[in-house]
Amino acid sequence: DEIRLVADVTLTAVDNSDGDSSPSLPDGPNGLPVITSEITLEGNNHTIARGAGSPAFRILLVGGSGELTLQNATVSGGGGAAFVNGGGAIANTFGGFVALDNANLSRNSVDGVGGYGGGFLNRGDATLTNSTISGNSSAGNGGGISNYDTLTLSNSTVSGNSAAGNGGGIDNPGYRTAI
Repeated sequence: DEIRLVADVTLTAVDNSDGDSSPSLPDGPNGLPVITSEITLEGNNHTIARGAGSPAFRILLVGGSGELTLQNATVSGGGGAAFVNGGGAIANTFGGFVALDNANLSRNSVDGVGGYGGGFLNRGDATLTNSTISGNSSAGNGGGISNYDTLTLSNSTVSGNSAAGNGGGIDNPGYRTAI
């Protein structure tokens, strides 16, 4: 399926919570439905953001059977104090696939204990092309990106991110990363 944005999107409520405490899905509420199939989200240079004063939630969660292609979009403001397990903007689970093409993940945070990947938590396969990960933060590791599987970056920028633990930009604890 393909979704094409025609305007900016401001999320103000939790769409769902994965309800699974196993390591296969990061805990915490999500702003949009869990992606469990092949989805292309064409942003047309629009932004998907968590609104000011909204409850804490990540924007997107890609399940083990999910494939997300995010093109020409900004994802901003995801995360917050209620997070346990990361991915303020996007969390990709074991077996999932994420392709960011000309995407911007900015001003996302993971403030909960054990939070990883203020901008992006990757536990599957991910490819970032012509994308920017900036201004994200984590109370744990990986202010910009926390990677636990295969991550390929091409013509992409990771800058201005911060983490209380390891990897202000990218935390890659002994896993594969191709840059």
